[in-house]
Amino acid sequence: MVEEELVLLEDIYKTYDRVNWVLQGVNLCLKKGDVIKIIGDEGSGKSTLLKIILCSIYPERGRVNIMGADTSELKKYEHILLLRQYISVFFENFRLFEYMNVLDNLLFINKMRGRKKTAFMPLIERFLSQLDLRDVFKKKVIFLSPGEKARLSLAMIFSLDAPIILADEPFRCLSPSSVGKVIDILKGDFCKDKGILLFSGKELSSLEGKSFVLNGGKLYGIYNQDPG
Repeated sequence: MVEEELVLLEDIYKTYDRVNWVLQGVNLCLKKGDVIKIIGDEGSGKSTLLKIILCSIYPERGRVNIMGADTSELKKYEHILLLRQYISVFFENFRLFEYMNVLDNLLFINKMRGRKKTAFMPLIERFLSQLDLRDVFKKKVIFLSPGEKARLSLAMIFSLDAPIILADEPFRCLSPSSVGKVIDILKGDFCKDKGILLFSGKELSSLEGKSFVLNGGKLYGIYNQDPG
């Protein structure tokens, strides 16, 4: 069976000042069932790469393909529809609705995506339990700890059930036990047919997958960890 390419980046170059290249010839392919970790220090270009995948900025050179669509050929509204249908994103700053409670955040984002209640409610129930949010599901986000906000953001992206998951520093605010719970989800049946792309400042050796370092605008494969 041919593996489906969910995200394909070909020879990506990006500069903000026409002098210094933030990204130089980046190539990356995220397929169904892949877990890819991109590791880099602050300023290495991780955020730029994420924004290019999300079509919020565009490369000077190269091609970005999402679910078989060349993003350079899409109109703005087509970008939005593509991203809403196929991608869910964990942002480092969470991007939650602070004056809504935990449950309403989960309901709102799913309804905004046009998803049916019969599809998303079982997933909301599942991830409220798996990520230990049941005791705070009526609590307003503004009163949550950073760890609780991180778990809520992760519950949100899982509940959307998109084929592509992008996550920027998803483990930074989590306790070791919460990291373990998230890894169990990422390694479990729920994510086995998804493509997962994680951006992090450090390697997470307990999560199997392909690891790359982003340094000097270039992407280097460091090693592969494939399930035995």
